[in-house]
Amino acid sequence: MKSNSVDTKIKKALDKYDADKLAVYDYAAEYAGAEIISTPETIPYPTYKILQIFGLFRLFYSSSPTEIIKPSTMPGNCFQFYGSKARIIIKLGKKINIASVSMEHSPLVQNISDAPREFKVFGLNDAKTEKTLLGTFTYNNEGEAIQNFPLNNPLFWNTEFEYIELEILNNYGNPLYTSIYRFRVHARKKDE
Repeated sequence: MKSNSVDTKIKKALDKYDADKLAVYDYAAEYAGAEIISTPETIPYPTYKILQIFGLFRLFYSSSPTEIIKPSTMPGNCFQFYGSKARIIIKLGKKINIASVSMEHSPLVQNISDAPREFKVFGLNDAKTEKTLLGTFTYNNEGEAIQNFPLNNPLFWNTEFEYIELEILNNYGNPLYTSIYRFRVHARKKDE
């Protein structure tokens, strides 16, 4: 069996496992075809990591908004930005009727003062059209690492969106930066 074929099968199995943690598919995931379109008025906070390869240490910079649409929530695999407010526009893997969103912080981090607290989610038909407020939510820093927030307004149950804007309003007290580990978007049953 070719190495690429094995790698592809492993990646698909890991993606399925990742989706199964909630038992719903994530349309905001990079593996679903989603992508970060822009981060208006949001400045990345420099995150430095040390990597050892063949006994040599290298310091590299990493703080990309694409981290929030990747399956890993290991400490440091996140998007950090200055302050406590941010906006992130995501093009979903396909146009869907949105049932819920999920926010996740790393369960391995002890001090989560940098976790998002309150956030808004908007639906858009393209990256530049007028946005529709789908809900305002609060991530509970004393709750589970991954938290799901249903969209309870029936006005939007039959409306499809291809873009989402995530607006972080504040965090749990970190004055320097906020960290987003993972943000997910889930469809109503008919779209899955």
